[in-house]
Amino acid sequence: MSDDDSRDRGVLTPADRAYLRGEATLRSEQSAYDARYRIRRRLRNAVLDFALLFEELESRDRERVFADDDLDDALVDAIALLYLGVGDGDRSRRATFVEAVHRAERKCGATAVSATFDVERTTASVDETVEKIVRGAYSDLTEEELRAFAHHCGEREDVDVEELR
Repeated sequence: MSDDDSRDRGVLTPADRAYLRGEATLRSEQSAYDARYRIRRRLRNAVLDFALLFEELESRDRERVFADDDLDDALVDAIALLYLGVGDGDRSRRATFVEAVHRAERKCGATAVSATFDVERTTASVDETVEKIVRGAYSDLTEEELRAFAHHCGEREDVDVEELR
């Protein structure tokens, strides 16, 4: 995540960014509520603006915005936020993302599109997986545990991945 406060305001102001990172002290609980309310309102309006941008932004302008490699992580985070947001409502994540792909492909000139969207969740415990690895019980590891470990081992300070290898 790039949090350069010297960049221009987007959905968030530099003060909003500082507040969300916990770097700003607000005078009261009401001030904190007001800040969260303003952020929610602007985020909602930004999402609504995506419809206009999708329909009317010229492809050359879109290409210039998304040409920079420094947006890669931010794009992943944006899609992740939208994914979480879709799941918070009554909409189906699958239907929403498949329809989004269809609309984008039609805009690119496709006449027929086939898209699927599947998510497999794991409930494997990374702690238990680490314990099995430390014990040398490699044959007891399930594919689900290995996937969970692979995705989360870098987030843990107590796990020396090189040592486990």
